[in-house]
Amino acid sequence: MAGNKSTFKIFSNEDQIFIGEILSSPAIGKMFSKKSDYLSCINEFKKSIKYFGLANQNKNTTAIFVLKGHVEVEIIEKEDCVFINVTFINNNTISGFLGLTDTKGFGFEKFNECYKQKPHVLVSLICNESQEETLIFGVNNVKLTTL
Repeated sequence: MAGNKSTFKIFSNEDQIFIGEILSSPAIGKMFSKKSDYLSCINEFKKSIKYFGLANQNKNTTAIFVLKGHVEVEIIEKEDCVFINVTFINNNTISGFLGLTDTKGFGFEKFNECYKQKPHVLVSLICNESQEETLIFGVNNVKLTTL
């Protein structure tokens, strides 16, 4: 992919990657410690898709339903944790986030149970600083590798 621009931000050490179940759906996500990092990730994501969005101002929650676009999720089970890579592709620009969960346990088990029933993923982006959350529905380009 010569000529493609890639921007992957590791962000802060205080950011956390997680996996589990939300609203009876297999879910992955990232909790950002800084609002600026959270907003940067949301903006890059919105540039890469066509979407329908709903906001609940009282709860600081936004739901985004992917209508068209290119979002890839790669989940790799390791011995004691889970590697997660979320990629947003917009023309020749590739952005997203990646990281490891602290542990592999109940959350990963619930994810697997739900994923067998619904082979798509809900992506949750949370800002710890402002208590905002964005839930992204309709991500179905998922590659899951288990041991």
